[in-house]
Amino acid sequence: MCDDGNVTEANGFAAYPYGPARNPTTVQRGSVQFLSTYPGDPTTPGYPSKPDSPRTGIEAVTPQIPSLPLSWVEAQPLIQALDGYGTSGEGVNRTNWVGAFNASYSTGPAPGVTLSLSNEMEENTTTIWDAIGIINGTSQDEVIVIGNHRDAWIIGGAADPNSGSAVMIEMSKAFGKLLATGWQPKRTIVLCSWDAEEYGLLGSTEFVEEYIPWLSTAAVSYLNIDVGTSGPNPDISATPDLHEIAIATMKKVVYDNYRGFNNMTLYDVWYGLGGEVGVLGSGSDYTAFVHNGISSIDMGSGGGPADADADPSEVDGKLHSRTPAGVLLMLS
Repeated sequence: MCDDGNVTEANGFAAYPYGPARNPTTVQRGSVQFLSTYPGDPTTPGYPSKPDSPRTGIEAVTPQIPSLPLSWVEAQPLIQALDGYGTSGEGVNRTNWVGAFNASYSTGPAPGVTLSLSNEMEENTTTIWDAIGIINGTSQDEVIVIGNHRDAWIIGGAADPNSGSAVMIEMSKAFGKLLATGWQPKRTIVLCSWDAEEYGLLGSTEFVEEYIPWLSTAAVSYLNIDVGTSGPNPDISATPDLHEIAIATMKKVVYDNYRGFNNMTLYDVWYGLGGEVGVLGSGSDYTAFVHNGISSIDMGSGGGPADADADPSEVDGKLHSRTPAGVLLMLS
């Protein structure tokens, strides 16, 4: 698997559960929904999904080509059966098509090869729940929204999303202690625990669709925490107007014991890794905010090509709570 960096069985790492490499039977799950066009409930595009809401037919807003995620073990014989037939990635100068299998990654068709696909889907409507907390500011007409989804594809969801959920919980506790001293932010802070993110950003999108008349005039910015930490390398993406405040915050956060190095700031580490603030498009709960013109930032940390998934010895949970809290304090 090319996207696994150097932590592969081919490089001598044992596969999970005996080591950090991907198990050959692993299946990556995710939504095949058109997130850039129909985030949220696709049957209520642009307006909130309520029990009595009018709905668009599901056939008009969902992909028409059936698809199933496959494991490495299942995909290998299919790719090798097409090897050399049709167009290859290298043949059209698309080397990013070519993965780690010993094959040319050709499109086919190949003689004598037929694939039978059975995809059974259950269509139903289910209630979801967003949990919202509000800290009233002195300026009631300006708000900062911060959110993290709490649903996961797997039991536990240690990195995605619960590392981010832990950050949200600790941040909420910290603001509770500040409030007990009589402190009050200038801008109102809205803390959001989103439901059903993995199924297509449902919780956050429906919230924005319902409250956009208010958000479009009151929301100063949205702070997103998805995978709070799955490794030691800081990762920040933001709309351009929040670059400066993100960098200023990182310069204030001390980052000790980064891969054995001390006396560094989060900015030092981030800058040493390339110092790039990423671009927000879609893929997490900032999507509906960004596409409605609300300044947004997504914060977290991950591993490099030589890292497996989160190594607790290399991850400072307090560090990754301080960063979004610092941005939030500067904005509020």
